[in-house]
Amino acid sequence: MFFRCVSLSTIFRIKVPSGVNLIRLSEGLSAMESGTDLKQEACLLESHPPAISSIGDVPTILLEPSIILGEGDSIALWYLPGALAKPIQVWAMPLLHAECYLPSQNHIVSITNQSWRNSEQYFRQGGTPSGCLKFLPARHMQGHSTWKHTPSVSAGLSTSEGKDWAKNICLPSALLSGALSIMHPPLYAAGLQVREKLDAWSRENSPAMQDALEHWSTVYTNLSMMSNQQTPLHRDPQSRSNWYDLLATVGKYDNCFLHIPTLGVQLEYRPGTVVAFSRRLLRHGVIEEGGDRCCLAYYMWDNIHNWLGGAKA
Repeated sequence: MFFRCVSLSTIFRIKVPSGVNLIRLSEGLSAMESGTDLKQEACLLESHPPAISSIGDVPTILLEPSIILGEGDSIALWYLPGALAKPIQVWAMPLLHAECYLPSQNHIVSITNQSWRNSEQYFRQGGTPSGCLKFLPARHMQGHSTWKHTPSVSAGLSTSEGKDWAKNICLPSALLSGALSIMHPPLYAAGLQVREKLDAWSRENSPAMQDALEHWSTVYTNLSMMSNQQTPLHRDPQSRSNWYDLLATVGKYDNCFLHIPTLGVQLEYRPGTVVAFSRRLLRHGVIEEGGDRCCLAYYMWDNIHNWLGGAKA
């Protein structure tokens, strides 16, 4: 078994109510909310305080498979520690160690100039090269994220090495898409529809995109691989508040936590953990002490869904 079957009945026995009204929280976020404005985040936290109890200023630490609920029992987050079984972790690690796929720190591309995303202070040196690669079979160039502009394949997926990497990572990508079909069926269906439309469009208009899609086994439009990277507390504004991003982490490390102050919790982020939540809605960050860690982040950008006229999730 590559994906540990944590029964839904077990997960639903551990339901953690946060008391946060997710709809009103979403309405209070600006279109490009980055989560790095401390004053703005303090106001949001004051307006939408989590009901999860803490000891002083120390958030509650979750260790067991759980779901965290918003107000009205909507699911804000799925926490699945150890969901990726040891065989899949062992199988995947050589792929994540491949130095030919990782750029030097001087070539890490950020979404915005002077962003924390390309700051050397957040990358650690370890046995695995540190870096961040993005794989997108369809993306709009910066400043061209409207239906008028034709998307293209990202640089990371344009090379033969990048295509080989996407082919080799097919198994965990497919497994995690299957997990999404249980956790968020409407999003899975919308992603599948966009995948089919993208395939049909590229068959007529873009051989390069058709090649990139050949072994693209996830319903997500974006995949990032982050190696030995810590992240400050932030939000990812290019998604939607009612979508789940999927994070899967593997490696040899300890004492690593995913911080989510919006919900008042920290999640133990041990190897094999899978977490699903909206990275736009929930402010989050990762602090780790040492070892080698690689995170696979699966996510969607709404501009590609809008461009293709995908179903609403």
